[in-house]
Amino acid sequence: MKSNTVLSTTDSLILTNPKSVKIQLIVNDGCEALGDTALFNIIVKPPLKAITNLKDTSICASQIVNFTATAQGGDSKAYHYQWLLNNKLYDTTNALSPKTDDLNLKSTLSLILSDNCSANDTITKTITVKPSPKSDFIYDLACSHTVTKFQFTGTKPASPVTTNFIWNYNNEGASTL
Repeated sequence: MKSNTVLSTTDSLILTNPKSVKIQLIVNDGCEALGDTALFNIIVKPPLKAITNLKDTSICASQIVNFTATAQGGDSKAYHYQWLLNNKLYDTTNALSPKTDDLNLKSTLSLILSDNCSANDTITKTITVKPSPKSDFIYDLACSHTVTKFQFTGTKPASPVTTNFIWNYNNEGASTL
């Protein structure tokens, strides 16, 4: 019974309820003296929710980034964390520090939180790695008392990353051109 309403007259009950409820079970074989009654308090756990610092992130090629996760709701004794990097399992702890060598220029990082009680909670974000510039140059024929032209031939990250240049001439002068 629930609120004095009979829910079932069989030996099993399926109840989908979003909140906690008290249920009374009465069993009787037709003889009043042989019946029994029990009262159950069913506590429904709130939905599972992941709490994390995972967000869309841009990092430099050698930078270390740390992500952590905790949870609320569901069955706290059965929390299970899965970090997927580009849709492949990467780690199963609640803290993650992905190696930049494992990341592409744009990688997808997902946290899947499960507990065998609630629907999974999934958070997916993009991690963008800013590539490092590569320094290289060519120069014209260097003759005494003449202007020598230097030209950058290395690589630099695409916009919106700004690459700054500092040309150092054996500590005798410098230029940012």
